[in-house]
Amino acid sequence: PVFGPCDAGELLRQVAGMYGPVRKDVAWAVDAPEGPVPARWDADMVKRALINFVDNAVGALAGAGRIRLAAEAEGEQIRLSVEDDAPGVPEADRERLFEPYFSTKRKGTGLGLAIARRIAEDHGGEAFFEPLPRGSRFGLRLPPGG
Repeated sequence: PVFGPCDAGELLRQVAGMYGPVRKDVAWAVDAPEGPVPARWDADMVKRALINFVDNAVGALAGAGRIRLAAEAEGEQIRLSVEDDAPGVPEADRERLFEPYFSTKRKGTGLGLAIARRIAEDHGGEAFFEPLPRGSRFGLRLPPGG
């Protein structure tokens, strides 16, 4: 990683902005503080991880639905998350989600979540999955300093 100053909220807005015009059947929401959320990360790498989460969320929706991107403080870390209201991840698959080459998709390579986990680790943080009552939440917990 090449660490430099960035704004975590702006990264979320950029990722949502890439998809919104293309996927009009999805209700997009970005939940980030009004002001800057300063961090010292490799912005391109963190954005890549977020794109991997959004790609999975869009694929899981298989049509219309909702995707929410959020940035919030969680203790000493910044939590970036992508949540959807798709059917969710089967319980039997949850333990293997971040393993390389594991995929629940027919055409998936199984690398997107493994890459996201590696990006989190390269930043001194972690990638996570949380099941929701309807849907899933994937994200990163990263220290603001990189």
